[in-house]
Amino acid sequence: MISTTQNSKKVIEYLSFVFGIILVCFLIQVLSWIKNDIVVFPSIIEVFSAFFKLLGDGNTYLYILYTLLALLLALVVSSIIGITLGIFAGLNRIVEKVLQPFMVLFKSIPMIVLIVIIYLLVDNILIPYISTILILIPVIYEAEKEGIKSIDQTFIDVYRLQSKFNLRIAFRVYLPMTSGYLKQAFSSMIGLGFKIIITTGYIAGVRNSFGLDLAMARQSLEFDKIYAYALLFIIIISVFELIPIFISYIYNLIVFNQKKEKTQKN
Repeated sequence: MISTTQNSKKVIEYLSFVFGIILVCFLIQVLSWIKNDIVVFPSIIEVFSAFFKLLGDGNTYLYILYTLLALLLALVVSSIIGITLGIFAGLNRIVEKVLQPFMVLFKSIPMIVLIVIIYLLVDNILIPYISTILILIPVIYEAEKEGIKSIDQTFIDVYRLQSKFNLRIAFRVYLPMTSGYLKQAFSSMIGLGFKIIITTGYIAGVRNSFGLDLAMARQSLEFDKIYAYALLFIIIISVFELIPIFISYIYNLIVFNQKKEKTQKN
């Protein structure tokens, strides 16, 4: 019964996603009729034609690979830094106050200002990586910090008495107890990181990137290609937002098997 209900929900969610894509396409078509400008607002047929051209272009997959590698690296680095700082900030009020100005700065600084500063320091190919990492750190930091604060203080005091903070306690205690907060943060980080990488690639003109190809499409007035890219981005982000759910499932499965083995031994 539960499995049937879950499958029904998945079908409804999938149909809702498809309906959303159809709604976006319909909106573009309506704007084309209203503005009567087939260059800026091409027909749906032209957009889908451009979309399938992208799928048949080898450069598209090169850009996808570059973007996903950049996103993966940014997620790993920002997660390591953000989770580590989040744990210490959640456990210590002084650390939280010291880090607060930095987190506020990274969250509030305009992206164009950040890109200009980074551009003066490193080669433009590194801009998407560094920009994404700096912007994602506060997201995962806040999630981990709030997760630590939500843990019953009694548990934290007990673990402090038993042992000093170490990686074992971090992985066996703090991370499982804050997994709900982290799961939600990762879902938003994937979409946000993807958009930052594309935006920084566009502004900085990074080679082998969606951003540079979008800039070239704008210059040549290929708006059908721009809308086709938008459709492609929606699909990619929607697929990769399932990654945290998959990771959570694998982690829970490992924990379940470990508990099962301990129960069998006892």
